[in-house]
Amino acid sequence: MPPGAGFCGVPSIYIGPMASTLLSSPPSEVENSYVKAALARLRESPDDQDALVVLGVWALSRGQPAKAIEYLNAVTAHQRTYPGIWRLKARAFEALGDTKNAELCRKRGSDRFS
Repeated sequence: MPPGAGFCGVPSIYIGPMASTLLSSPPSEVENSYVKAALARLRESPDDQDALVVLGVWALSRGQPAKAIEYLNAVTAHQRTYPGIWRLKARAFEALGDTKNAELCRKRGSDRFS
């Protein structure tokens, strides 16, 4: 596997660190099925926006806002108008205590075109 590559050759930003930091406590059966499906989609298409959002929301719900930001940033790098993405990013920044970026994301999310 090349340096910097994660699980199945997908860049570690998507899978590698997630496996070690987010799986510190066992996920529920439902969470596990969603995460497995998202990871499978990323193996097929590393830029799969829906899979990245699923993992970002999951990371945020598991108390990993920094990891959530990584996933959500990967979405906005390719699709800045993904529905609800800026509101999700605002929640993640707020969880990190970064009120400035949280407010910028909320403002961006209030634009009907983003």
